[in-house]
Amino acid sequence: MASDDSLPQRLTAAVKSRKIDGIITFSDEYVIATAKAAEMLNLETEPVESIITAHYKDATRKVLNTPNMQSFRLESATDLDNEEISKTLETLKYPLVIKPCRGGASRGVKRVQNHHRLREAIDQLEKDGLTKYGILLETYISGPEIDANIALWDGELMFAEITDDFPCTADASDATIADSFGETVMVSPTLLCQKEQKLVKSSLHQTLLKLGFRNGVFHVEARVQNSSMQYQEIDGLVDLADTDIPSPSDPEVTGARTA
Repeated sequence: MASDDSLPQRLTAAVKSRKIDGIITFSDEYVIATAKAAEMLNLETEPVESIITAHYKDATRKVLNTPNMQSFRLESATDLDNEEISKTLETLKYPLVIKPCRGGASRGVKRVQNHHRLREAIDQLEKDGLTKYGILLETYISGPEIDANIALWDGELMFAEITDDFPCTADASDATIADSFGETVMVSPTLLCQKEQKLVKSSLHQTLLKLGFRNGVFHVEARVQNSSMQYQEIDGLVDLADTDIPSPSDPEVTGARTA
């Protein structure tokens, strides 16, 4: 099925004569078109604008406007040769995460430690055909990564389930652009302390509301910066454990993104 500007109209034409209660897709590629078709058919759906924002990482960052998190968008690799943009890039602090503005899973997401690696990573994205919708540069956030499944009804948080997402190869201090942010091990329920679990649920609830969502089941990913816990190897097993040195700052949930 070709994904183009006419897809919502074609979907609408295919089902408008049938008695249906809703339409759904299981592919990220077709989510926006499906939402537009549902709206055209007057079916229950969340706002198309919210769904578009959630599927474009740069748009999500702009709406959430997370303090102390650098975020900069490039149209393509050629922007690196723009004198004004180059001056802005020189002010960014490393490490950074480079990612396509739109894309599934962790495809094309890379961690870079300096400007040379930044250019190398962006050139690789261009070569792989992943820069069609732009490139997002943002601060690399350390701290435990979590996945959360959240259910909202009329804006109210009805259910939240948190899963620990273990470190990936790109989390290593010596990671290169060859290392991946692909998931390794996931464990549920989370081992985060109760205080941080409440913080995650409250923060991600507000994230979804800011994006304009009111009803539905959502999968959201984020990191807990300044967490009281970190991954450690104990008796040959890696798992979350209390940090030896308390963080001077309060924990905060950052880098949130829907998936």
